[in-house]
Amino acid sequence: MVKNLATVQVEDLVWRAQAADSEAEFNSCLSMIGLTCPAAENYLRGIDPRTWTLFCAAQQIKLYGWNSTLFSADDNKSMLSLAPYDLMQDYMEKFMTLAYNQSVYAKKWVKEGKKFTEYADKLLAEQRDAANFQVVQPSDDGIIFVTESRSFPPRRYRVDLNQRVCSCAYLFQMGVPCRHFLAGLTFFKRSKEEAKYVDTCYCVSTFADQYDNQRTSSIELILESELEENHAVKAPVVARKRGRPRSKPFPTGETLMTPAVASALLNGDTSLLVDSDDTCAKRRCSSCGKAGHSKRTCGQNASVPVPVPLAGEVAPNMMI
Repeated sequence: MVKNLATVQVEDLVWRAQAADSEAEFNSCLSMIGLTCPAAENYLRGIDPRTWTLFCAAQQIKLYGWNSTLFSADDNKSMLSLAPYDLMQDYMEKFMTLAYNQSVYAKKWVKEGKKFTEYADKLLAEQRDAANFQVVQPSDDGIIFVTESRSFPPRRYRVDLNQRVCSCAYLFQMGVPCRHFLAGLTFFKRSKEEAKYVDTCYCVSTFADQYDNQRTSSIELILESELEENHAVKAPVVARKRGRPRSKPFPTGETLMTPAVASALLNGDTSLLVDSDDTCAKRRCSSCGKAGHSKRTCGQNASVPVPVPLAGEVAPNMMI
Protein backbone atom coordinates (compact mmCIF):
# COMPACT_ATOMS: atom_id res chain seq x y z
CA MET A 1 0.00 0.00 0.00
CA VAL A 2 1.43 3.35 -1.06
CA LYS A 3 0.69 6.31 1.21
CA ASN A 4 -0.23 9.56 -0.43
CA LEU A 5 1.09 12.94 0.69
CA ALA A 6 -2.01 13.82 2.71
CA THR A 7 -1.80 10.59 4.71
CA VAL A 8 1.86 11.18 5.53
CA GLN A 9 1.15 14.75 6.68
CA VAL A 10 -1.70 13.65 8.94
CA GLU A 11 0.44 10.89 10.44
CA ASP A 12 3.26 13.33 11.22
CA LEU A 13 0.80 15.76 12.81
CA VAL A 14 -0.65 13.00 14.99
CA TRP A 15 2.82 12.20 16.32
CA ARG A 16 3.45 15.90 16.95
CA ALA A 17 0.15 16.19 18.80
CA GLN A 18 1.05 13.22 20.98
CA ALA A 19 4.46 14.75 21.86
CA ALA A 20 3.14 18.29 22.39
CA ASP A 21 4.53 20.05 25.46
CA SER A 22 1.49 22.27 26.01
CA GLU A 23 -2.24 22.22 25.41
CA ALA A 24 -1.98 25.11 22.95
CA GLU A 25 0.47 23.18 20.79
CA PHE A 26 -1.76 20.11 21.00
CA ASN A 27 -4.83 22.06 19.82
CA SER A 28 -2.78 23.65 17.04
CA CYS A 29 -1.76 20.22 15.72
CA LEU A 30 -5.36 19.00 15.78
CA SER A 31 -6.51 22.11 13.92
CA MET A 32 -3.93 21.48 11.19
CA ILE A 33 -5.12 17.87 10.98
CA GLY A 34 -8.67 19.15 10.48
CA LEU A 35 -7.63 21.14 7.41
CA THR A 36 -6.61 17.91 5.66
CA CYS A 37 -8.91 15.33 7.27
CA PRO A 38 -11.80 16.64 9.42
CA ALA A 39 -12.86 13.11 10.33
CA ALA A 40 -9.45 12.42 11.90
CA GLU A 41 -9.65 15.64 13.93
CA ASN A 42 -13.10 14.77 15.27
CA TYR A 43 -11.94 11.28 16.18
CA LEU A 44 -8.85 12.53 18.04
CA ARG A 45 -10.78 15.19 19.93
CA GLY A 46 -13.18 12.51 21.11
CA ILE A 47 -10.35 10.63 22.86
CA ASP A 48 -9.39 11.66 26.39
CA PRO A 49 -5.98 13.38 26.01
CA ARG A 50 -4.87 12.02 29.39
CA THR A 51 -4.68 8.55 27.86
CA TRP A 52 -2.30 9.28 24.98
CA THR A 53 -0.73 12.76 25.14
CA LEU A 54 2.40 14.00 26.85
CA PHE A 55 1.41 17.48 27.99
CA CYS A 56 -1.16 16.16 30.52
CA ALA A 57 1.57 14.53 32.61
CA ALA A 58 4.66 16.51 31.60
CA GLN A 59 4.06 19.27 34.15
CA GLN A 60 2.68 17.05 36.92
CA ILE A 61 4.89 13.97 37.32
CA LYS A 62 8.66 14.47 37.51
CA LEU A 63 10.58 11.45 36.20
CA TYR A 64 14.15 12.81 35.69
CA GLY A 65 14.40 11.01 32.36
CA TRP A 66 13.30 7.61 33.68
CA ASN A 67 11.52 5.43 31.12
CA SER A 68 11.29 1.83 32.28
CA THR A 69 12.95 -0.84 34.40
CA LEU A 70 11.96 -3.71 32.13
CA PHE A 71 13.75 -6.99 32.87
CA SER A 72 14.73 -8.06 29.38
CA ALA A 73 14.90 -11.81 28.85
CA ASP A 74 17.45 -11.45 26.06
CA ASP A 75 19.90 -9.50 28.22
CA ASN A 76 19.38 -11.64 31.34
CA LYS A 77 19.11 -15.09 29.80
CA SER A 78 21.54 -16.73 32.22
CA MET A 79 19.90 -15.11 35.27
CA LEU A 80 16.45 -16.42 34.36
CA SER A 81 17.73 -19.99 34.65
CA LEU A 82 19.14 -19.53 38.15
CA ALA A 83 17.56 -20.95 41.26
CA PRO A 84 15.71 -18.37 43.45
CA TYR A 85 18.52 -18.12 46.00
CA ASP A 86 21.20 -17.76 43.33
CA LEU A 87 19.10 -15.14 41.52
CA MET A 88 18.76 -13.01 44.66
CA GLN A 89 22.44 -13.45 45.46
CA ASP A 90 23.42 -12.26 41.99
CA TYR A 91 21.21 -9.20 42.37
CA MET A 92 22.61 -8.38 45.79
CA GLU A 93 26.15 -8.64 44.44
CA LYS A 94 25.27 -6.15 41.70
CA PHE A 95 23.73 -3.77 44.23
CA MET A 96 26.78 -4.08 46.47
CA THR A 97 29.16 -3.34 43.59
CA LEU A 98 27.08 -0.36 42.47
CA ALA A 99 26.91 1.07 46.00
CA TYR A 100 30.67 0.74 46.38
CA ASN A 101 31.40 2.47 43.07
CA GLN A 102 28.99 5.29 43.90
CA SER A 103 30.60 5.82 47.30
CA VAL A 104 34.02 6.02 45.63
CA TYR A 105 32.73 8.66 43.21
CA ALA A 106 31.13 10.61 46.06
CA LYS A 107 34.37 10.77 48.06
CA LYS A 108 36.32 11.73 44.94
CA TRP A 109 33.96 14.57 44.01
CA VAL A 110 33.87 15.92 47.55
CA LYS A 111 37.67 15.92 47.65
CA GLU A 112 37.83 17.74 44.29
CA GLY A 113 35.33 20.35 45.48
CA LYS A 114 32.79 19.71 42.72
CA LYS A 115 29.32 21.17 43.13
CA PHE A 116 27.31 18.93 40.82
CA THR A 117 27.62 15.33 39.70
CA GLU A 118 29.06 14.34 36.33
CA TYR A 119 25.60 13.59 34.98
CA ALA A 120 24.38 17.09 35.89
CA ASP A 121 27.45 18.68 34.28
CA LYS A 122 26.74 16.69 31.11
CA LEU A 123 23.12 17.87 30.98
CA LEU A 124 24.10 21.50 31.57
CA ALA A 125 26.77 21.35 28.86
CA GLU A 126 24.24 20.06 26.32
CA GLN A 127 21.75 22.78 27.16
CA ARG A 128 24.42 25.52 27.05
CA ASP A 129 25.39 24.49 23.52
CA ALA A 130 21.76 24.51 22.39
CA ALA A 131 21.11 27.89 24.05
CA ASN A 132 23.34 29.57 21.45
CA PHE A 133 20.70 28.91 18.78
CA GLN A 134 17.79 30.56 20.62
CA VAL A 135 16.23 33.91 19.73
CA VAL A 136 15.07 35.85 22.82
CA GLN A 137 12.21 38.35 22.80
CA PRO A 138 11.80 40.03 26.23
CA SER A 139 8.35 40.89 27.51
CA ASP A 140 9.07 41.86 31.12
CA ASP A 141 11.94 41.88 33.59
CA GLY A 142 11.50 38.16 34.18
CA ILE A 143 9.24 36.99 31.34
CA ILE A 144 10.62 36.30 27.88
CA PHE A 145 9.61 34.41 24.74
CA VAL A 146 12.28 32.20 23.20
CA THR A 147 12.17 30.87 19.64
CA GLU A 148 14.31 28.02 18.38
CA SER A 149 16.07 29.11 15.20
CA ARG A 150 16.86 25.55 14.07
CA SER A 151 13.33 24.14 14.26
CA PHE A 152 10.89 24.12 11.38
CA PRO A 153 8.28 25.36 11.79
CA PRO A 154 9.70 27.71 14.45
CA ARG A 155 8.53 26.90 17.98
CA ARG A 156 8.15 29.58 20.63
CA TYR A 157 8.36 29.00 24.39
CA ARG A 158 7.38 31.19 27.31
CA VAL A 159 9.95 31.48 30.11
CA ASP A 160 9.38 33.01 33.55
CA LEU A 161 12.73 33.47 35.28
CA ASN A 162 11.19 34.59 38.57
CA GLN A 163 8.88 31.58 38.87
CA ARG A 164 11.42 29.10 37.37
CA VAL A 165 8.94 28.01 34.73
CA CYS A 166 9.27 27.21 31.02
CA SER A 167 6.51 26.05 28.72
CA CYS A 168 8.70 23.15 27.57
CA ALA A 169 8.77 19.98 29.66
CA TYR A 170 12.56 19.69 30.06
CA LEU A 171 12.98 22.10 32.98
CA PHE A 172 10.32 20.40 35.09
CA GLN A 173 11.09 16.82 34.08
CA MET A 174 14.89 16.90 34.37
CA GLY A 175 15.30 19.47 37.14
CA VAL A 176 17.99 21.29 35.12
CA PRO A 177 17.64 24.67 33.33
CA CYS A 178 16.62 24.08 29.73
CA ARG A 179 18.11 25.80 26.68
CA HIS A 180 15.35 28.42 26.67
CA PHE A 181 15.88 29.22 30.35
CA LEU A 182 19.65 29.51 29.90
CA ALA A 183 19.13 31.78 26.88
CA GLY A 184 17.03 34.06 29.08
CA LEU A 185 19.67 34.15 31.80
CA THR A 186 22.30 35.04 29.21
CA PHE A 187 20.10 37.80 27.78
CA PHE A 188 19.71 39.44 31.21
CA LYS A 189 23.41 38.92 32.10
CA ARG A 190 22.52 36.42 34.85
CA SER A 191 24.45 33.38 33.67
CA LYS A 192 26.17 33.02 37.05
CA GLU A 193 22.80 32.26 38.66
CA GLU A 194 22.16 29.02 36.75
CA ALA A 195 23.29 26.91 39.72
CA LYS A 196 20.31 28.21 41.72
CA TYR A 197 17.87 26.55 39.31
CA VAL A 198 19.36 23.03 39.49
CA ASP A 199 17.53 20.53 41.71
CA THR A 200 19.28 19.52 44.92
CA CYS A 201 19.40 15.86 43.88
CA TYR A 202 22.22 16.74 41.47
CA CYS A 203 24.40 18.30 44.20
CA VAL A 204 27.49 16.37 45.26
CA SER A 205 26.68 17.00 48.94
CA THR A 206 23.27 15.32 48.54
CA PHE A 207 24.81 12.47 46.56
CA ALA A 208 27.53 11.89 49.18
CA ASP A 209 25.01 11.80 52.04
CA GLN A 210 23.29 8.80 50.48
CA TYR A 211 26.50 6.74 50.72
CA ASP A 212 27.75 7.95 54.10
CA ASN A 213 28.91 5.02 56.25
CA GLN A 214 27.57 6.59 59.43
CA ARG A 215 24.13 6.87 57.88
CA THR A 216 23.92 3.52 56.10
CA SER A 217 25.35 1.55 59.03
CA SER A 218 22.38 2.54 61.22
CA ILE A 219 19.86 0.80 58.94
CA GLU A 220 18.53 -2.31 60.65
CA LEU A 221 15.93 -4.85 59.64
CA ILE A 222 13.37 -5.01 62.44
CA LEU A 223 11.54 -8.33 62.74
CA GLU A 224 9.06 -9.62 65.25
CA SER A 225 10.50 -11.59 68.13
CA GLU A 226 8.17 -14.52 67.52
CA LEU A 227 6.97 -15.47 64.08
CA GLU A 228 3.74 -17.43 63.73
CA GLU A 229 3.07 -19.66 60.77
CA ASN A 230 0.13 -18.53 58.67
CA HIS A 231 -2.01 -21.34 57.27
CA ALA A 232 -4.51 -19.10 55.50
CA VAL A 233 -2.92 -19.67 52.10
CA LYS A 234 -2.41 -23.34 51.36
CA ALA A 235 -0.29 -24.97 48.71
CA PRO A 236 -2.13 -25.76 45.48
CA VAL A 237 -3.22 -29.33 44.83
CA VAL A 238 -1.35 -30.58 41.79
CA ALA A 239 -2.98 -33.37 39.78
CA ARG A 240 -0.75 -35.57 37.67
CA LYS A 241 -1.79 -35.87 34.05
CA ARG A 242 -2.53 -39.25 32.57
CA GLY A 243 -0.22 -40.95 30.17
CA ARG A 244 3.47 -40.83 29.56
CA PRO A 245 5.18 -37.48 30.20
CA ARG A 246 5.70 -35.59 27.02
CA SER A 247 9.37 -35.31 26.11
CA LYS A 248 10.68 -31.97 24.95
CA PRO A 249 13.22 -31.92 22.12
CA PHE A 250 16.52 -30.22 22.65
CA PRO A 251 16.64 -26.66 21.25
CA THR A 252 18.62 -26.34 18.07
CA GLY A 253 21.36 -23.78 17.70
CA GLU A 254 21.41 -22.86 21.41
CA THR A 255 23.37 -23.88 24.47
CA LEU A 256 21.45 -25.98 26.97
CA MET A 257 20.88 -23.68 29.97
CA THR A 258 20.54 -25.25 33.42
CA PRO A 259 20.97 -23.75 36.91
CA ALA A 260 24.45 -25.27 37.14
CA VAL A 261 25.43 -23.89 33.74
CA ALA A 262 23.98 -20.46 34.60
CA SER A 263 25.97 -20.30 37.84
CA ALA A 264 29.12 -21.30 35.98
CA LEU A 265 28.56 -18.59 33.36
CA LEU A 266 28.18 -15.88 36.01
CA ASN A 267 31.41 -17.06 37.65
CA GLY A 268 33.26 -17.07 34.34
CA ASP A 269 33.51 -20.86 34.06
CA THR A 270 32.59 -22.24 30.64
CA SER A 271 33.64 -25.85 31.21
CA LEU A 272 30.05 -26.96 31.91
CA LEU A 273 28.67 -25.67 28.64
CA VAL A 274 27.09 -28.35 26.47
CA ASP A 275 26.36 -27.43 22.88
CA SER A 276 23.11 -28.90 21.59
CA ASP A 277 24.68 -29.21 18.12
CA ASP A 278 27.34 -31.59 19.42
CA THR A 279 25.71 -34.95 18.68
CA CYS A 280 28.65 -36.88 20.11
CA ALA A 281 27.69 -35.75 23.63
CA LYS A 282 24.18 -37.24 23.34
CA ARG A 283 24.59 -40.40 21.19
CA ARG A 284 26.61 -43.54 22.01
CA CYS A 285 26.30 -46.83 20.21
CA SER A 286 25.16 -49.73 22.43
CA SER A 287 26.76 -52.26 20.09
CA CYS A 288 30.34 -51.04 19.72
CA GLY A 289 30.40 -48.48 22.54
CA LYS A 290 31.65 -45.63 20.35
CA ALA A 291 30.12 -42.13 20.41
CA GLY A 292 28.66 -40.30 17.47
CA HIS A 293 26.16 -42.84 16.16
CA SER A 294 23.48 -45.29 17.28
CA LYS A 295 23.12 -49.06 17.10
CA ARG A 296 21.00 -48.82 13.99
CA THR A 297 23.65 -46.89 12.07
CA CYS A 298 26.62 -48.83 13.45
CA GLY A 299 29.04 -50.10 10.82
CA GLN A 300 29.63 -53.44 12.57
CA ASN A 301 26.04 -54.53 11.97
CA ALA A 302 26.33 -54.22 8.21
CA SER A 303 25.49 -57.49 6.45
CA VAL A 304 28.39 -59.30 4.73
CA PRO A 305 27.64 -59.87 1.03
CA VAL A 306 27.57 -63.55 -0.12
CA PRO A 307 30.17 -64.22 -2.84
CA VAL A 308 28.65 -65.27 -6.14
CA PRO A 309 30.67 -67.91 -8.07
CA LEU A 310 31.84 -67.01 -11.49
CA ALA A 311 30.59 -68.78 -14.57
CA GLY A 312 33.84 -70.79 -15.09
CA GLU A 313 34.12 -71.98 -11.49
CA VAL A 314 32.47 -75.20 -10.20
CA ALA A 315 31.47 -75.70 -6.63
CA PRO A 316 32.95 -78.77 -4.86
CA ASN A 317 29.53 -80.22 -3.97
CA MET A 318 28.00 -79.60 -7.37
CA MET A 319 26.98 -82.73 -9.28
CA ILE A 320 27.76 -82.85 -12.97
